[in-house]
Amino acid sequence: MIEYSIPTEFKNAEDYNAYDYFAYKNGEPADRAKKIAADPSAMLEDFAEYFEDYKGLKIAAISDTDGSYAIPMVCMGAEVTIFGVFEDGKRYALKTAKAAGVSINYEVCDVLDMDERFFDSFDAVIIKRGTIHYFYDIETFFGNISKMLKTGGKLVCIDFHPFYKEGVCLVSKHRFSNIQRQLPEASEKRFALTDILQAVSLCGLKITSFDEETVTDELAAKTWACLTAERI
Repeated sequence: MIEYSIPTEFKNAEDYNAYDYFAYKNGEPADRAKKIAADPSAMLEDFAEYFEDYKGLKIAAISDTDGSYAIPMVCMGAEVTIFGVFEDGKRYALKTAKAAGVSINYEVCDVLDMDERFFDSFDAVIIKRGTIHYFYDIETFFGNISKMLKTGGKLVCIDFHPFYKEGVCLVSKHRFSNIQRQLPEASEKRFALTDILQAVSLCGLKITSFDEETVTDELAAKTWACLTAERI
């Protein structure tokens, strides 16, 4: 049985009826697959400036629970393995990939307790928005990311700007209201920017770029931290 370093109550909250949530958010796997296959590059705008081509790359997608980035990357010629902790997310992602006519690998595991068979395996590791702050030990987290990369491999991390205090995470805020009332409270930890940069620098990765981007949506302005690094 897997022991999760992410707090158990958070895992339970995220995994609760997650398949139905993704089907509601993205559409049923067959419908989602049609959109991805029609224009996979449109799904990868966040990563456009970091990858000239995906063909032949072996990529690890950390916590890309529903395959939003992994499946388009496979459609563009990459071999992608998702590392996530939610069985329901795996079910949705695999069905979507199959409907799109491609194959992805999906490991249900904890990055903080990474199997050594994945070390020195990937040309790139991608970390999508809203991932780092669910792992309470970022030194081990980035240490394992570094080990997963081949020498010269690239980390691309796009995540929430980390100037926040630890607090309750509203994991259910976009879910159906009747389910939201049943979910347990869960928390996430927001690290200072210096904590993250130091953790990356001390684990065998050389930071190659760091940018901040503010995006305004219908709810509020959000700032993203965009970091790239190379395994030395």
